[in-house]
Amino acid sequence: LETAKMSGNNGYIDQLDIVRPKSAELASLDDCIEELTFCKNTPKKRPGPNNERGRAMMAMCPQPYLQQYCAVFVIGTMVIKLYAIEGYNPIQGKLKSSVYFGPDGLLNITARVMKEWLDGERIEYCEDISSAPPSEVMWGDLSRCAKCGSSRGDLKKCSRCSKVAYCGRECQVAHYKSHKAACKREAGANAR
Repeated sequence: LETAKMSGNNGYIDQLDIVRPKSAELASLDDCIEELTFCKNTPKKRPGPNNERGRAMMAMCPQPYLQQYCAVFVIGTMVIKLYAIEGYNPIQGKLKSSVYFGPDGLLNITARVMKEWLDGERIEYCEDISSAPPSEVMWGDLSRCAKCGSSRGDLKKCSRCSKVAYCGRECQVAHYKSHKAACKREAGANAR
């Protein structure tokens, strides 16, 4: 953990200054998040439209002009390092530390997913966890349809992995693309 936090940088993580989050931000975090270290940079002032040399320098090396945040923390037995950097698109608004905190902040979303993974309730990640549907059915939950979330009494288990259930063929076919990889892994593990 100390290596992940400091990397021999004498109080910096990836050249970012360690900052203390506000008490309200800390209070918004899930209880499973331990030993949080939060860092940010102070971006250089962007050159004005008439400063051609400054704009050329920013184009060659944009990172010092962008807001950056890093959070290192522990969940169970895992050390997690989250890194966010403001986009290169000048139309995008300034990146704020508030995206990390709150019930739906990046720290809590990551903590929930990693805790589920450590507890064996989840064996795969969504590519973009912020777009996961809130009613997502957990792996192994046979009481609800894996596609639509219905809890009808006549659900049918996937015949290959037996870890998810569907209300009918339409839901199974519609869900197959997202279920396929996990289903193959589970079927392979059961065959061994």
